[in-house]
Amino acid sequence: MARETVKGLQKLITTLKKVPKELEQDIGGITEANAQEIEAEAKRLVPVDTAKLQQSIKVIKLGPLTFSIMANATGLAPYAIHVEFGKPVGTGPNGGPRPFLFPAFFKQRKVFLQDIENLMDNTFGKI
Repeated sequence: MARETVKGLQKLITTLKKVPKELEQDIGGITEANAQEIEAEAKRLVPVDTAKLQQSIKVIKLGPLTFSIMANATGLAPYAIHVEFGKPVGTGPNGGPRPFLFPAFFKQRKVFLQDIENLMDNTFGKI
């Protein structure tokens, strides 16, 4: 009897059964696209001397929804951490730190959250 009083219940149940697979794919696509944007922004922000550090910034897919953005992913720029965080006396002749990964992440985080919110709104409707 309760089911008769709730209009659209069966449609809702059917929709919710489909959502996890489709939603996971959509979230994965959004996550990967945003990771690629972080990589691109970090490459724009990083100080360039020999370009080894810039070329070492890579997105690495760890799982369907998990990505890592690494500097020194190639192993050719072990000084990446010193550029990002500096040393007590600075890094190189221009001093340090000269962050590039964290600023790229924080800039893209807002876009990522908005992308996820838009996906949820489009999937479930605005609340």
